[in-house]
Formats: sequence, C-alpha cells, structure tokens
Amino acid sequence: MLTLQRFRLGYAPLPVLTKKPIPPDSFNMGEHDAAFIANLSKNEKNFGVPGKVVQIVRPFYLGKTEVTYDQYDYYVWQQHRSGNTKITFPITVKGGRGNYPVANVSWFEAAEYAKWLGDQTKNTCRLPTEAEWEYAARAGTITAYSWGDKLGIGNANCDGCGNSQSNLKEECQKKDLTAMPVACFSPNNFDLYDISGNVWEWTCSNWEDQFDGSEQQCNNDTTKRTQVRVLRGGSWFDNQDRARVSARSGVLTSDASGDDVGFRVLCESPIE
Repeated sequence: MLTLQRFRLGYAPLPVLTKKPIPPDSFNMGEHDAAFIANLSKNEKNFGVPGKVVQIVRPFYLGKTEVTYDQYDYYVWQQHRSGNTKITFPITVKGGRGNYPVANVSWFEAAEYAKWLGDQTKNTCRLPTEAEWEYAARAGTITAYSWGDKLGIGNANCDGCGNSQSNLKEECQKKDLTAMPVACFSPNNFDLYDISGNVWEWTCSNWEDQFDGSEQQCNNDTTKRTQVRVLRGGSWFDNQDRARVSARSGVLTSDASGDDVGFRVLCESPIE
C-alpha cells in the first residue's frame, strides 16, 4: 500500500481542527420548521421533536472534516508498529481510501481513535455529544440546513441532493451513489465541512427517543456492547430529509458499522 510507504517516510496525517474554538452559547436544539413537523408521524423520533433550549458551557475544537482513511490508516499502522494487531484497517468504501471519510468503523473503534489522538497530541479528544454536534452543525442558524431552508444544488452529498458535477473539482465528481472525498462543498459558519450528508457521524451520547439531558452527556463506557448511540448528519445513501441538521438516528453499538457511517473528533485544545 503506497500510503504505508509514505507513513514510513514520515507522513503523519492527523485531523485538522477548527482554527478558532467553537464558543459556548445556548441554542434551540431540534427541528424548527412547523410545516415539516406537521407532516411527521406521531411516533417519529428522528428529528428532535419536541426541541429544547440547550446550553453549551465550554468552548471546544472540532474536526473540520470527518476523519479520513489516511488519518485512520495512520493510527492503525502506528498500533501495528507497537504490537497491537487486533486493530485492523477498515474495509475500503466504493470510491477509494485516501481523502475519503473513513467508514466501516464501529462506535468503539471511533472512540478509541479519539482517545489515541488525544494521547498523541497531549490533548483531551473524544467524540462530540449529540448537543455539541448539532450546535456546531447549526453554527448560529435555525434553518433546515446550515446554508438555509432550501436544499439547493451543490451543497451536500446525499441521495437526491442534485449535485451539479460541473461545479465540483475533479476529484469530487462521481457517477455512482457513494461517499465523496471530504471538503467537496462549502463549509458552514464554523468552518466545518460535510455536516450534512457524506457519512453519518458517531456521537458519544446515548440515544433517547426525546431529548432528556442525555444529548448533553458523553457516555464513553466501552465495556458495554449493547448500548444505543446517536448518529448525526445523514449520508450519501440517505435522502435530503436525513441531511437536515435536526436529523438523528440511533444504532445499537454491538460492533455495528457500515459503509455510510464515520465520525469526526472533538478536542479541548488545538492540535499544535
């Protein structure tokens, strides 16, 4: 693998965090569009209804993109060098590795990567809580998507997002329904890419059908394999409703993974 040869030559890719800390503040969490809510079934649990006001109390730095294959492969390579061969290279998604968002990674593997990143950089890193994720994704907005209430064209990678290939750089053009390299579209107001679509993103929060405070809690217990964790952001496989900032999903974390599920990391301090 060419990338492994680059690692041996000193190539050490790590996630790029937001340049400035995302500041603490309160925000309205959950779906805001009354017309959209009116069309949901009474038992719908995937759009944060009813919403609530949530206070983010500490600043944090978040990965500008989802963790890429290059970044995760470097972590696995380092583990193998130290004798830990239980951690394996994830399956390649249709499209490629490199700058594509890493997928086929379980919640436990994502949480372990974040911990390793913190150890490597003398930092405290983890997955974001569900509330931190939505706060960062909204970046001060209350619209359906971070760029507005209309999906538009060329804003995200999802099924039906209507991307105009001519508007994308060459490496981002595709013919099939697949993930795309990270940062193919414009970032939100906090300089975060691919908040909507591309791959779902693991959070460290337990799933509850309605917001009850769990969305602000980080459960990093890696010993219990039967907890339901929250995914956010939608993916290349999902329709435009799942690309809404309010969209959420719960997955039993008994080593579950998929080719449309990845993650991004949160750190308390910048990575120097």
